[in-house]
Amino acid sequence: MSYVLNKNGVDMTDIISPNQLSFTDTHLTSSTASIGTVITYKIKTTNYAGESKYSEPLTITVGLVPNAPINLRISS
Repeated sequence: MSYVLNKNGVDMTDIISPNQLSFTDTHLTSSTASIGTVITYKIKTTNYAGESKYSEPLTITVGLVPNAPINLRISS
């Protein structure tokens, strides 16, 4: 059994194993996804008997990670 990840309606060639707990989209670069780009992922299971339907979609919007706070003061 394996999983097939679909990104924006296209099945990706990456094979995801049943033991895998996370996935990093290495195809996501500044040239393919600028700030504000909306990406939708779905996943399906495949095995010798065929494939399942896709999962519910997960939609993300590419953004920047905020900077760490500066000049932060904590008082009690």
